[in-house]
Amino acid sequence: MLVPSSNSYFVSEIEAFSSDPVSLIGFVIAAVIFIVAYKYTPFIKHLSETVNLRPSTIFVLSFSFILIGFFATLSTYLDIYQVQQSVLENKTQLISGCIKDHQVNQSASREESFSVSGVRFAYNDYVTASYFFSNKNHESFIRNGQCVSILYLPNFKNGILKIDKL
Repeated sequence: MLVPSSNSYFVSEIEAFSSDPVSLIGFVIAAVIFIVAYKYTPFIKHLSETVNLRPSTIFVLSFSFILIGFFATLSTYLDIYQVQQSVLENKTQLISGCIKDHQVNQSASREESFSVSGVRFAYNDYVTASYFFSNKNHESFIRNGQCVSILYLPNFKNGILKIDKL
């Protein structure tokens, strides 16, 4: 669906992202290895003597980090999956027109916003997910008067999937 053309300025690679959480298996394996190490080896006891903490405290802290990593990774995969499903189910919108009211706010990161045919787009070059357009190159293509066709997802804060120059 997101096929680049000779007029394409940006095309998302969301279809190439893996939404199959294979790396979550690594967290499960790490948790199992850690539990085995805790139960059957002197590793935790030696570590607790070195850092002057009880073995149960070390276990809880370490296992908490594994769980945090697991759920953070799971959250990322769920986000990617939801965007991919929206693209596959054709929940995208396509508009054409000329860019108006382009604004750039330069602070710790660069925020830009503009309107095309009454639809407002806003993004941040640091926070915006990598599968949505965020003008990280700070090029001057996005400017008032530039006529474009934009494919976007309204349910994802108007995340831009494709921009074609008209």
